[in-house]
Amino acid sequence: MDVRRLLIGGAIAAACLIGFTGPAFAQNNEAKKPAPAVQAPAAVSQYKIGIVDRRAVIQGYNKVTAERKKLESDVETENKEIDKLSADLQTAKETYDKERDTLSSTEREEREMALQKQLMEYQTKVQTKQAEVDDRERRLMKRFFGDIDDAVQKIGDAENYHLIIDGSKGTSTLFFAPAIDISRKVIDHLNGTPK
Repeated sequence: MDVRRLLIGGAIAAACLIGFTGPAFAQNNEAKKPAPAVQAPAAVSQYKIGIVDRRAVIQGYNKVTAERKKLESDVETENKEIDKLSADLQTAKETYDKERDTLSSTEREEREMALQKQLMEYQTKVQTKQAEVDDRERRLMKRFFGDIDDAVQKIGDAENYHLIIDGSKGTSTLFFAPAIDISRKVIDHLNGTPK
């Protein structure tokens, strides 16, 4: 249904209600006064609506790809450190297993405690590194979504959009025509691609 028709229909319905419920209707035998004219609100001739699939934009945003590669490289470097700790722990365990029968009970207890301590240090290191990676990824995504929101705002202002909605799967948008999808514009804006 056309928005203009909807607004005019609403104005007519309001005029009818005012006419039927106004003072003239309440007075039975008095001459009915004409209902005051109700002006329809100034209607915009056409609304401009756009949809942005933020997930698609994230996939097409070059900065995301570059930052993810950098993050993966950093994680790989940190994994080498963790792998070395794991190998050291495994070697210490194997050495202990070979020598256990020749050790006194006091020496066994000391070695077992040292192994336990080494295992706890390894687990703490793994958890700490994972938390750091997760936090870094969260901060990057927050920044990227901020970049997307800024780009959408700029495009919306520059091209006089009335409404831009997130059309990603999992959002409340159930359907949209591909003709109003401006995700490519947002990607091009973010990547500095000429229009």
